[in-house]
Amino acid sequence: MAEYTVGIDLGTTNTVCWTYENTLEPIKLDRDYLLPSVLLYKDGVVTIGNRAKARLLREPESIIGSSKSYMDDVSKVWEIHGRKFTPTDVAHEILKKVNQAAKQHFQTEEPISAVITVPAYFTASEYARTKKAAEQAGFQVKQIISEPMAAAIAYGLGEGDGSILVIDIGGGTFDLCLLRKETTTNQEQVFKTLYTGGDKKLGGDNFDDIMVELCYSALRTQHMLDLSTQERSGLSEEEYNVVCQKIRQQSEKAKVLLSSLEETEIEITNLCQYNGRPINFRLPITRAEYEKACDTLLKRIRRIITRCDGEAAFDKDSIEKIIFVGGTSNMPCIRNFIKEYFGKEPYADKDLSSLVAMGAAIHARKDDDLVKISIQDTLSHSLGVRVKDGRFSIILERGATYPMEKQKTYYTVGEKQDHVIVAIYEGENLMDVEANKFYDDFRLDNIKTGKGVPIDVLFRIDADRTLHVTASDQATGATESIKITIPKSGEQL
Repeated sequence: MAEYTVGIDLGTTNTVCWTYENTLEPIKLDRDYLLPSVLLYKDGVVTIGNRAKARLLREPESIIGSSKSYMDDVSKVWEIHGRKFTPTDVAHEILKKVNQAAKQHFQTEEPISAVITVPAYFTASEYARTKKAAEQAGFQVKQIISEPMAAAIAYGLGEGDGSILVIDIGGGTFDLCLLRKETTTNQEQVFKTLYTGGDKKLGGDNFDDIMVELCYSALRTQHMLDLSTQERSGLSEEEYNVVCQKIRQQSEKAKVLLSSLEETEIEITNLCQYNGRPINFRLPITRAEYEKACDTLLKRIRRIITRCDGEAAFDKDSIEKIIFVGGTSNMPCIRNFIKEYFGKEPYADKDLSSLVAMGAAIHARKDDDLVKISIQDTLSHSLGVRVKDGRFSIILERGATYPMEKQKTYYTVGEKQDHVIVAIYEGENLMDVEANKFYDDFRLDNIKTGKGVPIDVLFRIDADRTLHVTASDQATGATESIKITIPKSGEQL
């Protein structure tokens, strides 16, 4: 039986799917190859993609967009017409449509194998939720890999060895990843992550928000219409939602245009009826004005990039390629900063919307004779255990290459202590473990009673980021283990 494989970029704004047989080929998901990551729920029916996005103006209360931005929020739930959706549910519905399109493309009812990408800064639980959503959608998940890694594969396959810096600013996240490509003696191409950084709450949506606020400010000045809240606007809920969506749609278009034009204009005829008269809104805006308004966001991006330079301790001149991914990374002010800082022109000659899915599709064939590649990824966050006084002890450090395992020895603290609780966390705060992400805990009984008894704790993380934790007392032979694939913080996944 033939294996059907795809690479999927499950994006905040759009989802893309490619396959790699003898050549790379996109899979048509909707009207074209970009599937808007938008869900509409009405009359008991879920609709995904362009049809859902087209209803934003008329039925915003029935729409969910940019859900990927909330994958780390266990409390986030959208309730639409009596049905509740978590971010995992939305991902499942989007991937279900992708699965249907892939089967139609291959003309098969056989299972489809997939490599799916996520932001480099996703935690292990976010990896797990993404994997679960894909499996529920009918995919056989070969691996979850980072978006920068996939982009590096798409650009680096068949090219020379060297270091690659990936700057990925998608709809909801900003990833910065330094990788190195090496070719072994048997011609296997190895992609190794050297450094990961970024901001999981910074992306194209934030730049859209800036343009929207410029429109709101102009409306207050030109027409005395305050859209900061529905109550202040004086509009009905339906009118207010339609007006806000019109402005957001035009703001997104203007942002994109200003990457290629020095100035543009937002113009919305008959935006709404206000105080008994129609409002015709017009806002000319230059690239310089927009970039000035975005200064706070741009400073955040610059800080992350310069911090990468310091933390990664690499020679800027040694970087062979700088790759842009995501439309926002093509803003001239970002491109110019990168060019000046690194002294190199970033690559952006390939379709930025497809690059990540293309790399994932290539990686999906790594077990075949068609592709001889392997990846060595690194942990984006440290993993460890709670110790005395509420402190955090790291076992697997951020930046460590996995799969890997490491063991540490700890000691009991009570004179009559006859058990230990092993609580697993993810994060970087050493002094306050509760400031980190809690995953799970377990109890090791039948240990030698007393103070100072050595307890060995072994952490092993697989290629798919499944964490195996084992605690043991050599004196008594007592051992307990746990496998962590999802968080245990109360969410029913």
